[in-house]
Amino acid sequence: MVPTLKAGSKALGIIPQNFDDCFRLAQCAAMSGAIPSGHDQKPEAVCMVIMFGLELGIPPMQAI
Repeated sequence: MVPTLKAGSKALGIIPQNFDDCFRLAQCAAMSGAIPSGHDQKPEAVCMVIMFGLELGIPPMQAI
């Protein structure tokens, strides 16, 4: 089931629920060029940053 966005609804961040979701998000971020320069652009490294952030209660995009 894929959630839908409705006009006027509150946008929520994407929080991965398992490792596969985390890695897919990391791949997307790495391929998009959204990773700050000077940081490792590899999906594996981005996945680790996301997981560290989640352990500290930080949403994925803020952790990146």
